[in-house]
Amino acid sequence: MLIKIALTAIELSAFDQAALEAAVSELLRAHRLGFHLLVISRESADYLANLDLGAQNKALLRKLYAEFTQTGALHKKASVYLNLSAGDNFSINGNAVDTPLKFITHENIGSPADILLEDASNDGFIVDFVLRNIGDVLRLPRVSFELRHGGGSGVVKEFRRAITDRKICLCLLDTDCKSPNSQACSVTRQVLAAEDGTWPLARAIPLPCHEIENVISWEVVRLLSCAVRCGWNAFIPRIEAWEEANSVPRTERFWLYFDVKSGLSSDQASDFPLEDKVWLEQRVKAAGLGAPPWSHRGYGENVIPILKGSNAALAEMRRTVRSKAWLSVFGPFWDTVAWFFAASSRLLT
Repeated sequence: MLIKIALTAIELSAFDQAALEAAVSELLRAHRLGFHLLVISRESADYLANLDLGAQNKALLRKLYAEFTQTGALHKKASVYLNLSAGDNFSINGNAVDTPLKFITHENIGSPADILLEDASNDGFIVDFVLRNIGDVLRLPRVSFELRHGGGSGVVKEFRRAITDRKICLCLLDTDCKSPNSQACSVTRQVLAAEDGTWPLARAIPLPCHEIENVISWEVVRLLSCAVRCGWNAFIPRIEAWEEANSVPRTERFWLYFDVKSGLSSDQASDFPLEDKVWLEQRVKAAGLGAPPWSHRGYGENVIPILKGSNAALAEMRRTVRSKAWLSVFGPFWDTVAWFFAASSRLLT
């Protein structure tokens, strides 16, 4: 996470100086190890240079002082950043989390940030792939995080534990939404409800789609071995053509809410809430699925494992995630994720 210290000499002098030394030393260590991205104003750096920080930390402090011309405005680009505060309590000020010194001294802020996922292996692969391949397009910061496995519904318990452990943690959530009109699933609602204002550095963000597989475009999925003989290979292009012809907003397209793994049947669709049915019926007609009953399986449980082993599909995925069409849907989401995990390059010591 971007961490900014921009206090006046008078504000810094009001702190317990031993606690200030400990906190600043910890933040400099985290920057040096590439866990977070520390920005220090020149007035703050001038004051901190007089503390007993040790030779290594003072050398880094001088480096940050010199870099402030380039880094001083980074917080304006960030979706979120930690701002060292002279106050006693957390407060949210726009994109800044104003954080009292006591929480930096006594909590896990200097540790690597966690990204909490329902499936750390498969979901983590997609997160890493996307951030590595769109960073230069969106001018995102370098990121650093540790994967934390939620295990389906266990993600609720793990998110609460992150709050209890006072970790910097972002939880990415599947929504299981069936249409743009759907309410997110119970697990997602429980995690969002667990967000705690007493520790605002643990947050949750739902994906702007059904689940992580929907981040992978159909143009990529159709290249996988699991796509062979899948009935949706015929239906998806028809639906996409209808949506394009009717200027459907990209954030409301069928692929975003399609259950990629399981597919869909008329029996399942009959149980959808009314607003989802109306949205789906237009797509069913465009696809030529015909009158019920109908049932077509999806692409299976191994979409991501198969993707990992397909160079052709990965190359196509790199192309699609860098496209204007894909970024118009997912760009804001991944911008938020990236800034939460902003970090410096690891410095050799």
